[in-house]
Amino acid sequence: MNMSDAVEEIVNLGDRSYSVIVGHGVLSRTKTMIPSSARRVAIVTQEGIPPAYIPTFGDIDVSTHVIGEGESHKTLTTIERLCREFSQAGLNRGDVIVAVGGGMVT
Repeated sequence: MNMSDAVEEIVNLGDRSYSVIVGHGVLSRTKTMIPSSARRVAIVTQEGIPPAYIPTFGDIDVSTHVIGEGESHKTLTTIERLCREFSQAGLNRGDVIVAVGGGMVT
């Protein structure tokens, strides 16, 4: 796979639409994909992902949120915890969430 194998899908919500990009090599481009209006990035990842796979974003504030693996973490409690952590990190609708991993993360 190469970057041309990346797929971009638009979640069409009118004026609240956004894109989701999935594919091999996407992490190397993440900084260029962040809107200039974003002030914060929340990275959601899972246990066991090496730090080298967590992208950096220069001057943008980054918070990292780790979730457990497996079926036992696929709960509303996990989603509630993430939402609480996003709020505590100061995220708002103009900011960005980046998922790094598989399974529950994506």
